[in-house]
Amino acid sequence: MNYGLYRLHRVLFIAYTSFIVIFALLPLMNLFGHGEGAGIGLLGLGVLPLAVIHYYAAKGARTGKAWGRNLSRIIGAIFLIGIPIGTMIGIYIFSQTGKKWQGENSPEHKSR
Repeated sequence: MNYGLYRLHRVLFIAYTSFIVIFALLPLMNLFGHGEGAGIGLLGLGVLPLAVIHYYAAKGARTGKAWGRNLSRIIGAIFLIGIPIGTMIGIYIFSQTGKKWQGENSPEHKSR
């Protein structure tokens, strides 16, 4: 198991899911108020694919699948654009998917 990468993807999945829930509740609060801005809840739907991608990346990192490694690297490459925090996350992802990666057939992975 690639614990560090698994935890990172889980934290980001929870953060995106929390964002979606908050933005889903905002239209309900506006419904009882003046009714303006009820469309803000649709913003949460735009974040839904990001949450799903991090869920599957965490699943792949946990099991040591090759597609989990590739998906994590794609996410890491996208994160490199976000200076400075995204860049740090992207570098961390690349460090975890390099020599530290424990594939599903590696002896280190099976011993855990």
